[in-house]
Amino acid sequence: MPTRRQLLTALAGTALLGACSRENPDDFTVSLDPVWEQPAQMFSMTATLTSDTLLLAGTEVDATRIVGHDLATGAVRWLVGDDSSVAVPKLGDVEIQTLGKRAEQSLLNRRNFVAGPVLPLSFWNDRGAGPSGVVGLDPASGTPVWGRTLVAEQSDLRLGTVVMAATESVVLAVTRPITTVTRPDFGQELFASGPTTTHALDAATGEVLWSVADVLVVWADQDTALAFRTSSDTMSGPSSVICGLDLAAGEPRWTGPDPVSLAAVAGDHALFHGADSADDGLLVRVSTGEVVPVPNVGRARPHLLAGEPPTLAWGTYDGSQTVTTQVVGEPDQVSGTKPSRFDTTRIARDLLWGVLPSWSNPTTVAFDRTGHQRSARIDSGVPIHVTEDWLIFVRTGFEVPTSYVVVPHRVTARG
Repeated sequence: MPTRRQLLTALAGTALLGACSRENPDDFTVSLDPVWEQPAQMFSMTATLTSDTLLLAGTEVDATRIVGHDLATGAVRWLVGDDSSVAVPKLGDVEIQTLGKRAEQSLLNRRNFVAGPVLPLSFWNDRGAGPSGVVGLDPASGTPVWGRTLVAEQSDLRLGTVVMAATESVVLAVTRPITTVTRPDFGQELFASGPTTTHALDAATGEVLWSVADVLVVWADQDTALAFRTSSDTMSGPSSVICGLDLAAGEPRWTGPDPVSLAAVAGDHALFHGADSADDGLLVRVSTGEVVPVPNVGRARPHLLAGEPPTLAWGTYDGSQTVTTQVVGEPDQVSGTKPSRFDTTRIARDLLWGVLPSWSNPTTVAFDRTGHQRSARIDSGVPIHVTEDWLIFVRTGFEVPTSYVVVPHRVTARG
């Protein structure tokens, strides 16, 4: 069983904002109003929203699953977990792998959940010894809409399928060799090095639009996919030549330099970090391959914050911490002073959302770029998703994961 510290760190993901300010409601610019609460029964969660459904994905002690909640009432509409058997049109019963096995776990926050009308998930029949492919579920009901087999027959080189990215119209999945390992924290199957093929499927019908060999897609935005020309030993750490693929035909649009690791993606931008901690990083526009200038901030190393538009943030230390933000593509930088650690968070309503870290009482709060508190604090939990209108908050407890509670809050402007 992981420790409480490990679980809180995992649940918070990269959303940690260290700050300190005296709470003054007169300074608040947004109100946070809880709508409902439901036990989560899992940790390491992430979330996405449709018009009427909250989708939560996460891990239990030894499994992964996705739950669909009614956004208005919190009622559980449906649930699928590893090895759930569902009846798919034209395919019959298949075994869902909610996150494409643990090899995809670290990519969970890099890809969109929903592709237009469906939630695409991987299936591996017979524990990976049989056919594998993709099934598209209705996000509101969890009912299978379509299924597509990508590996029909297994050979000595056993192949598995993992959904990697999605846009409003296209689902991107890869097929790749599988090897069996004994690491219980990652499950029994991991992807091994070997031939990798990326497949693009129509989100509405599941029809295969194109397939490209020796390419590993990790992100897609609008009409371009971000991919690696060759693959690494596991799904979680590709470290080879990047390229951009045209989503309509799978043709390469651009080829970039050879980064060490993909640090973050946000909309049409991807940030890569080098091995040297003094390296400022490489920021690439996914649609064109254009390298966007990154501020030279020494050893601080900028982070890429998801939001509209994406924003770079970094901290410097001199007794207290100064956190500076810069909207991608704009010259102006805004700084605010905070006395504790700042890792990264999300931008929504032009506010920084994150956590005041505490061993016993992590606190969710929003600050503006100058360091002023702009929302009330919500004690004993962390944010796992923030939009202009919603904050998806998870209240944590000492009995994990059974004491974790999901509490969506409406975000509204004050005044």
